[in-house]
This record gives sequence, C-alpha cells and structure tokens, in this order.
Amino acid sequence: MLRAVPFTLRGPLKSRILKWGDETLASRLLQNPSSELPATEGEFTDILNGHAARLRRSAIELLKSDGDQYRVTYEILRPDNQTIWIEERGERLTGDGDAPDNISCLLRDITEQIINQESSETRMRYESRTGLYNAAYFDEILFHMSQVGPIGSLITLEISNSRAILENFGPAAFDYMLEALALRIKGELDPNDYAAYVSEGLFRIYPINKDATAILTLSKKLKFLLSDLPVESPFGQIMPNCRVSIEKPNILKPAHLEQIPGSAKGTVSTFRAPKNIKEVDILIALERNRFCLVYQPIKTAHKRVTAYYEALLRYRDDDGALHSAFPFIQAAEQFALIDQIDMRTLSLAKAALANNPGLKISINISVGSILSARARDKYLTAFAELGRRAKEVIVELTETMAISNLDLANGFATDLKNMGARLAIDDFGAGYTSFQNMMGLEAEIIKIDGAFVRDIAVSPEKQRFVRLLAEMAQVFGLKTVAEMVDSEADARMTERLGVDYLQGFYLGRPETL
Repeated sequence: MLRAVPFTLRGPLKSRILKWGDETLASRLLQNPSSELPATEGEFTDILNGHAARLRRSAIELLKSDGDQYRVTYEILRPDNQTIWIEERGERLTGDGDAPDNISCLLRDITEQIINQESSETRMRYESRTGLYNAAYFDEILFHMSQVGPIGSLITLEISNSRAILENFGPAAFDYMLEALALRIKGELDPNDYAAYVSEGLFRIYPINKDATAILTLSKKLKFLLSDLPVESPFGQIMPNCRVSIEKPNILKPAHLEQIPGSAKGTVSTFRAPKNIKEVDILIALERNRFCLVYQPIKTAHKRVTAYYEALLRYRDDDGALHSAFPFIQAAEQFALIDQIDMRTLSLAKAALANNPGLKISINISVGSILSARARDKYLTAFAELGRRAKEVIVELTETMAISNLDLANGFATDLKNMGARLAIDDFGAGYTSFQNMMGLEAEIIKIDGAFVRDIAVSPEKQRFVRLLAEMAQVFGLKTVAEMVDSEADARMTERLGVDYLQGFYLGRPETL
C-alpha cells in the first residue's frame, strides 16, 4: 500500500504555493510525472471535480487558528482513467488572523478501504449466489415500506425439485442454476421492484405500483421463465420446476430494530448511508432517527448580532459524524417521500423550540409538501401545534418552487401567516422573478442566492445586482439576507449595498444546539 504523501501549502489564498514532501510518492499517487505535479493550490484544485474542490475549500476556510485541523475525503480521476479515493488531512501551522498561510497536509489513498467497506455492506444485504436481497434485509424492506402504507401482494417462486437437482447434479450445478434463474427474474422486474432469495429454492418478489392484473401477468411470465426454459450448464441441462403463489405478506418488525436506541438519548445506530439511495434507505434512516438539525446563525449586517438561526437537516453516520442530507432529500423527492422528510424536520424543530426558550429559527419546506393536499394538511396541522411559538418560526420556500406553484404557495403561505409564522423566499435571484409575485405571497424576507454574494467585494456586476435587489426590497418593505458570505470583505460590501442580514461560514458554522 502506498504511504501517505506529505505536502505543504504556503502563502495567501490567491497565490498559495504547494510543495511536495516526496515527489516520487506524489507521482505514483496522482500518476503524473514529477515535472507535471501541481505546484500551486490552484493547479491542484484543477485536477479535482467540482464537489471535491468545494469540500477542500470549505475545510481549509475553517482553519481560523493555529493548530486547527481538517479532514476530507473525495474522488480523483487520474490521467490513467482510474478513479481513486483520497483522504486529505491538514493542520494550520501559522496564519494572519483568520487566514492560514502555512498548512501541513497529507494525502492518503483509501480506495481499498472504501471498496472493502462497500463489500461489507453488500454482504449484509445480498445473497451471494444470486445477487438478490437476502431474507433478513428483504423482511426489513417490507417492514419499512409498511410504515408508509399498505403492502401489496408478493410473488413467491418455489423451485419444487430443488432437492432432486442437488442430489443429481451437485451443489456447484445448483448454484449455477440459481444464478441463471436470478438473471431471468431481474430481467422482468422494474427498477423499483424488490427481489430476494430467502431460502433453499425460494424466491420472493415485491412488485411496486402494480395492480392485481399486472402482478398476475408478471407471475405467469416468471413461472414460464423458471419452469419451461431449461438451464444449460457445464454440468448438463437442468430443468427446474417452479411453483408460483401470490400472497399478502405477514409483516413483523425485525428483532434488531427493537434494540435501536432513539435519537433523544443521543445514541447512534448502525445504519450506513448507501452510495445509491433507494426508497427503503430513506425509510430506514427515518426509522432509525438518523436525521438531526444543525443551526446556522443569521446575523444583522451592521452589528453582527444573531437575529435567528436557519435549521439545516443533517444525516448522522455510524461514527456520529454529521453529513449533508441533500442526497437523501434528492432521493426523497424522486420517491415521493419528501413530505416525510419535511415532517421530520418540523418535528425536530418543534422539539428544539420546546427545549430552548427564546430560540428563533427558519426551516425549509419542499414543493412535495405543498402540491399534495394530504401532505399539506398534515404539515399545517402539525405546525399548528406550535401555538404561540409559531411566531418564532420562518418558513423558507425557494423562489422557483413558489413561482411555479404560485396559487398553492399563496394559500399555504396564508395559512402559515394566520398561525403567526413568517415566510422567506430562499435563493432569490436564481429565478429572476418579480417583486410583485413576492408581494402576492406576502413574504417578509428574501434570501439572496449565494451565487450573487460570493466574492461580491471584487465583482462590480454582482454589486450592482445586489444593490438593486436591496433597494427594491426596501421599497416593498421586505428584509434581505445575503447567503454564502465567506469573507469580511464580502460582509462589508453587502452591508454597504443595503442588505439587512448576513449568513455564511465566515459569520458562523452550522452547529448543534
């Protein structure tokens, strides 16, 4: 295994020099000749994808004091077209105020570790011969799906002559047959269907969003594929005999879920976020209380006093570390589960308000909780439970979401305001909508999209745009928040342009209460 590669970063951000401690090791890691190794931080950033570059930048920006450390992991696509996983660690040695000017760093190839981790997760979920879910994980899927709504029918496929095939052909031939049959099953299923190999010669299928006729049709086709077509194998022709049944499942809560402690005790369960999030992964994360809130201060532009906090959803991993919940939110929108994410966010916010007198927060809501009448009514009913504390909550809608569903957003906003809440329009400027639309929503706050704020101190175009927004907001009696304020220069510029509030890592990181 390649040893860790040391390097240092020296100088101010715009001209930071990168010096490798061992150019030979660096060349082997990055697959670049020594003469072509990055010599500045900018050159190193150029070989990263956008996500990795943002991770590094955010981590290094947080090195406010000597001795502060950071750790990030990311992927790199090397010149040999091989993707590797990198762990980068660093420590600020010296700096000028909040800005580091000497950072000691290490790069380590953790690709093998990541692969082993994913292999371990695969073994926990999948049956090795068929590549289908194993019995335990399939039962867990059914349980979590049952928490959303009624479970439909299952298709059971039983190879009734399994024992005879084992005796006549042997275990190797039987395994070969299972793999072939599993491929036939997979070929007939939709991407969101679930299939498992649960015991000797027994497959179970959970079709998603299929009526009784479609399930019957699918079962007949699977019976044909598993009974009427022989499996040609190196051990000879194998002719399985398949019995098919369609039945309602008996849902039991898996025993290991009974032992998972709740988040109120501050404990961490053993669920690890999968690489490709499926519907059931979201349900498991909800069941196991893997989501929590962190709070980022929104400060007055002039005196830098905290006016309120934005509550941001985070996902807590096995080690207790917090990560962005954005991948889960994206998947929840795809699987029409976003209203459950919004309800969990609201529930966590209500608990925070109950335990912290005087706390004022903003929370985000997704379009899925507004478009569905059932979800909208459920959310408003839960929100009403805040009672007097509702006046201490700001609900944020994105500009594009609000304008594309203006009538529904208007009604929803009116209901919230009648309870005492305030409304903010998030990412304002991204949709280039009119202030007249904002007045229709009776919003009180607009949050200026961070794309127009970052590096505003050196961008006359951004300055003109933000000044215009601030002036128009004042005309209509709206307050403004500048997002992604990441430097003192940007903070001072947005204040001079007339912005009321500031938000960004420079002013305060999201933290737990």
